[in-house]
Amino acid sequence: MNLSPIALWASLQSLPWFFSIFVFSVVLLAACLLFLLPLYYLLRSEPRVLSQWAREHYATVVTRPAQYGAQAGELFFGKLSFLIDVICVVVGRLVAWLAIFMAVMQFVVVIMRYVFAYGSIQMQESIWYMHGVLFMAGAAYALFLDEHVRVDIFYSNMSIKKRAWIDLLGSIFFLIPLCLTTWWFAWGYVANSWAVMETSTEGSGLPYIYLFKTVILLFAGLVLLQAISVVIRSARKLFGHSLMVESAETGGY
Repeated sequence: MNLSPIALWASLQSLPWFFSIFVFSVVLLAACLLFLLPLYYLLRSEPRVLSQWAREHYATVVTRPAQYGAQAGELFFGKLSFLIDVICVVVGRLVAWLAIFMAVMQFVVVIMRYVFAYGSIQMQESIWYMHGVLFMAGAAYALFLDEHVRVDIFYSNMSIKKRAWIDLLGSIFFLIPLCLTTWWFAWGYVANSWAVMETSTEGSGLPYIYLFKTVILLFAGLVLLQAISVVIRSARKLFGHSLMVESAETGGY
């Protein structure tokens, strides 16, 4: 028995037209449900999760240092770090959902192409768009969680102060210059794309290449902001009261 996609499509074509429409409708309905269920969960639960996290994070970076006697200047930078973290976390958690939608879209593309012999350049390019936005816009969130790949030989075994020094100096001398350089070189590249309203090289592709390229600037900007937050947190651990708070919570360093 031949179960190849071409054979399946030939079998469907030999069936009554209404049965083919029924199969197509079932697949379309399943795809819509796969899209709508994550969207429903996102709209229902994500605001509550973010609100709870924001309260806890604010207490950690502002309220508790104030209780330990932090001065106005340190509290100001703590609030600035908190604001940056909120922006990066909100953006990161939202774009993280693109992983589900990207998988669903790929499922639909495969079914449509190999079962119904129908291809859509726009659907395929939408997967590329979601993939690029997921990694570029989510990079700052990964940095906040310290989940980027780290060639770690000594860092994990160091004290809080030594890790803070590495984060501080690494952000100042490597990460921030990298973000500024990326922004500098990408600005003209993105501006030229906007000037001509660049579209897909495919005639039936998505006409939003200029928006997609703008994600490069979004990446550089968000990572730059998060690098500033890392500098603030590291400096507070070294010279302020955040180290006292963390030491009290973890039992010393």
